[in-house]
Amino acid sequence: METTLYPLTITQYTDADAQSALTAGTNIDITNGVISSTDTNTEYTQVREIYD
Repeated sequence: METTLYPLTITQYTDADAQSALTAGTNIDITNGVISSTDTNTEYTQVREIYD
């Protein structure tokens, strides 16, 4: 018995399929096609200049 595999059509390929196939990297988020990042490795230091 031979098995024929048919590719998914665009209507069969759901958001869940896409989300499981595509994973964002560390500190990267993809929401509704918008890619954003959160840099948790950057430290911000407030520098105050003191004038006499």
